[in-house]
Amino acid sequence: MSVERFIRSFREHTGQTPASYVLSTRIRLSGEALALTDKTIDQIAIEFGFPNRHYFSRMFARQVGCGPSEFRQRQRDRKGR
Repeated sequence: MSVERFIRSFREHTGQTPASYVLSTRIRLSGEALALTDKTIDQIAIEFGFPNRHYFSRMFARQVGCGPSEFRQRQRDRKGR
């Protein structure tokens, strides 16, 4: 199977390209880490393969709609109820 055919098939089944799928999975899992651990944002960024906190924060905000710090605070506020 060619790369182009794989990407087309993957997109038909998931609605995303493989690269978009991997990024969204990394963001989802990093969100879980933000909510469930006390690791720093720098630690989480590196753990999930982002080169630095700034790039991670930009990609996270693009996918989630808020930055990692705000997301973490919202999750903690939600748990406190």
